[in-house]
Amino acid sequence: MAHLRSDVERKVMAGVDEFTKLPPEAYTPEMSRKVYERLQRRAGKVLASPWPVVVDAVFARPEERAAIERVAREAGAPFIGLWLQAPAEVLRQRVSGRKGDASDADVAVLEKQLSYDLGEITWRRVDASGTPEEVLEEALRVLAEVSMNPTA
Repeated sequence: MAHLRSDVERKVMAGVDEFTKLPPEAYTPEMSRKVYERLQRRAGKVLASPWPVVVDAVFARPEERAAIERVAREAGAPFIGLWLQAPAEVLRQRVSGRKGDASDADVAVLEKQLSYDLGEITWRRVDASGTPEEVLEEALRVLAEVSMNPTA
């Protein structure tokens, strides 16, 4: 299985290692659009192999979600969108305590993300407020449920 992360792809595009903090200009709407396009291209190539792929990004905009779904559909692959959610305070604690990760997001970025108008979320919601092990268990449960009953 391939795992594509928007944070890592952005660093690759900037020509730096994944732990180098990028300047604000690396996070313009235009750069973000290019990162999501890169994720789509790379996911399409993986699905043509045919390996499964996890694409890890915020996907805050409905058109971003629709685009990655379209990549799977055009590759003839099933798509299961998981929307991980947790209370704002849990997210603040995690972001402020993050170390050794490719993400440059800090609490200010999180606060901005919390104010986004996300539109309708049709992806399967996963409670991400627990430990990483609990979140993985819940995500796997949802994936198993969907694979047993795709219309659920």
